[in-house]
Amino acid sequence: MATKIITTLICALLTFSQFAMAQNDFLSFKKNKLKPFVNLSGSRSFKKDNGKYFGIYFGLKSNCKYRIGLGYTWLRGNYKSDLYPVDPITYPDAKQTTKTNIRLFSIFFSPVVVQKKRFNISIPIHVGISGLKSRYKTSTFNYTKYYSSTPMFARVGADFKFRIYHFLKLGLKLGYQVVLTDFAVGKDAFNTPYIGLGLSIGGICK
Repeated sequence: MATKIITTLICALLTFSQFAMAQNDFLSFKKNKLKPFVNLSGSRSFKKDNGKYFGIYFGLKSNCKYRIGLGYTWLRGNYKSDLYPVDPITYPDAKQTTKTNIRLFSIFFSPVVVQKKRFNISIPIHVGISGLKSRYKTSTFNYTKYYSSTPMFARVGADFKFRIYHFLKLGLKLGYQVVLTDFAVGKDAFNTPYIGLGLSIGGICK
């Protein structure tokens, strides 16, 4: 199921990108008035106790209809749990407690579906690579890394931005995050709906 979701989102991203580029040559500054922007955001999972994220995203906005760019999102702190025991044969000094962290590197495409003078609504689609690491607690109460991987992930949702000044907007976002991993901690903790707030700088539309 997760593979199908990722494949569908990648196809949607490519389709939207091709459509945007077909509109009078998307990358033409003169025709499409490309404007740079930076978004800063904080979000949290709807699942209890498993994640507060911070992110920075930057890119270009074309004709106030599309946004395309790069993003970096990371889990603030660690997801700490006693629900995923480490194999005592492989790791004889391991306690039951684990700490897991994730970082997300993405490209995104975001069509603007509603554009008004004071607010807009867009549908961002992020796909990319994540850095997933987990550590277990040892008998000496230190933490030792025992798992590391770089699974693909996707985020899709809705962004609501409200203009508060000429080049500043406040944002509210809702969405769902999927991480392609068989690692039990990552699968349970990081495949989750999320809600967040943000600040957008640039990308002015009159």
